[in-house]
Amino acid sequence: MNRAPARSAFTLLEVLVALVLIAGIVAGGFSLFRGALATRTRLAEDSRRALDVATLESLLRQAALSSEAGAGSGDFAVAARSLSIPCRVLRAARDADGAGPYARRFSVFFDERQEAILAAWDDRPASPILRGVASVSFRAFNGKTWVEDFSASRDGGLPLAVELSLRWRATPPSPPPSVEAPNDAIAAPEGPADTVIAIAVPDAAPDGDDPKGGER
Repeated sequence: MNRAPARSAFTLLEVLVALVLIAGIVAGGFSLFRGALATRTRLAEDSRRALDVATLESLLRQAALSSEAGAGSGDFAVAARSLSIPCRVLRAARDADGAGPYARRFSVFFDERQEAILAAWDDRPASPILRGVASVSFRAFNGKTWVEDFSASRDGGLPLAVELSLRWRATPPSPPPSVEAPNDAIAAPEGPADTVIAIAVPDAAPDGDDPKGGER
């Protein structure tokens, strides 16, 4: 009785099935790796932004603690995209020996071209503090309401508080292959601010006005 010859190799169909399975495993692993890498990048960006926001808040608080209405260093002024605080004493930077120079005016403003919030001490060159910013709004609380146009010399003294609200620049989505990628990121949608920094001005004199009566 004749016996069927023993199989000694894989058939073409079996090889194709194995290749498909291997390709699926590799694709799934690459997708997981890419997702983990994107998550890590996003967490690193969030951490950097949080540190930059804390740095700016610390600088604003330091300036507010030593602020004055105005003198030779200028006027305490708030505009929609800028803030200038004259100070009695403000540590601007530290030298190697820890002494560090002192400044008399601290300025913060939004540079739309750089998409960044910049800070400057006196007439020194401005330095970026926050990057990737879509829009900014500065306001001052005058004892009755929040305003985007404040001048200590015009309004009769320091504001009770200052506020900075901003929206981060959104990351543009990947366009279809037939569409040219945009050069600039997409502007953040209208809505509540992504980050708000509010700083009280300790030396402000409300002159009888109740700061709780103002509306935000």
